[in-house]
Amino acid sequence: MKYSKREIGCESFISLKDYSKATSVEEIGPAVETTLNETFSSNSGYDRKWLLNHHYALPNRNIDYNNSPGVSVSYIDKCILTQPNYELMLGNKIIWESFHSKFAMKTYLFNKMDKYEHIAALNTVTLKNEGPLFIMPHRWYMHNYYHWSVETLPKLEVYFQLKKRIRGLKLLIHKFKNGSFQSQWLSILGISKDECVYIDEESNYYMTKVIYCPTIGTNHANKYSTKMLRKLMMRVQRNKDWEGNSDSQNIFISRKPGSVRSIINHPEIEEIMRIYRFSTVYSEDHSVIQQLKLFSKANCVCGVHGSGLSNMFSMQRKMSILEVMTPTMINPCFYDLACSLELEYGFLVGRYDNCNREKQMLYLNPMEFEDQLKNMVEKA
Repeated sequence: MKYSKREIGCESFISLKDYSKATSVEEIGPAVETTLNETFSSNSGYDRKWLLNHHYALPNRNIDYNNSPGVSVSYIDKCILTQPNYELMLGNKIIWESFHSKFAMKTYLFNKMDKYEHIAALNTVTLKNEGPLFIMPHRWYMHNYYHWSVETLPKLEVYFQLKKRIRGLKLLIHKFKNGSFQSQWLSILGISKDECVYIDEESNYYMTKVIYCPTIGTNHANKYSTKMLRKLMMRVQRNKDWEGNSDSQNIFISRKPGSVRSIINHPEIEEIMRIYRFSTVYSEDHSVIQQLKLFSKANCVCGVHGSGLSNMFSMQRKMSILEVMTPTMINPCFYDLACSLELEYGFLVGRYDNCNREKQMLYLNPMEFEDQLKNMVEKA
């Protein structure tokens, strides 16, 4: 089965709220307005207003930092999961709740007819599932650990809760490579192959009896997504590989010399780290569960902007995060995550030299960096 381009038009959208055959299965958390517990550090050298004004995509994302929608789950009797970004279609209409964000909807759909052409050109495979399917795929869960952590893992906690009530519920998911962070997480949480229905990236999929949970809150962290992450960590700590003591230490999440967003004067910065008893950690040298254990024992974590900071959700409340940002991409996603987790947050912006701008390699002012580090340690 294929769609024609005419069947998928720019104005063909529908909301689950308006779909008569989509009935609520469970409302895990009420939709409420709440002010995030702001713990932005005054020692960062910049204020919150400056950070938000310099967010590269903030004007397009329409994020309301004072609104944290609840977790809603809907039953859909018939739908199609589309490629390449895994939006859902009811007939020839696209469900707007399945978009990754308003920013993604505007940039990647409204302004690009090739998106419709791509959807229309693919074959649609019919899945003959006996029981209901819980849909996991979303735009960025395949390749990015931050989006996996903040958007996918909370959905897994919702899946565990629904599984107690819905007989035969299975995960609709990709078959990830052995050793990938996704496959490690599924193993840590004890999700077997028998619980999964696998799809690939080459087809659209027609399904019946679907359980759908849109991205929890927004595509940035909020109270509901971090609440789900905290619950998920309780499951992680029951894993046998969590057993055994891990020494408490402050950690510096670094990038290997020459890589993107690595620090040019790393030896100088590392020497300052040693003075304040920080251990340098390269995320790629550790398994997911090892990283979670390191974060869970740390009072202070410092790191360059990147997915390696995502594991802060395993830290204890009131602990401290210092993020190093690049001057061309001031992105508050880890600020959002830290605030929602009730962590103390500060940041420092490095600078480029002309030779290293392409790889975003950073020079950090040693005196500024040490002042930040000292303030963070003293507060911890």
